[in-house]
Amino acid sequence: MKLLCLKSCGFRIFTKYDILGRVIITGKHTTSSNPTGSEQLYETASGSGYFYTSSAFPTSSIEVYTVNY
Repeated sequence: MKLLCLKSCGFRIFTKYDILGRVIITGKHTTSSNPTGSEQLYETASGSGYFYTSSAFPTSSIEVYTVNY
């Protein structure tokens, strides 16, 4: 997971990866929370939502821009 911080705009741009390091989801994160270090570092395949789990930070207050399958 990578976060590009744009505090002056009030949001951050994020990129989530699968276990093989491939980009799967990009989007905007709109809260001031930070990763704690205990979150999972990658997403895995799932049968719901965008067909990926929502385990890696950020998990809420997101606006998804792209999803790669």
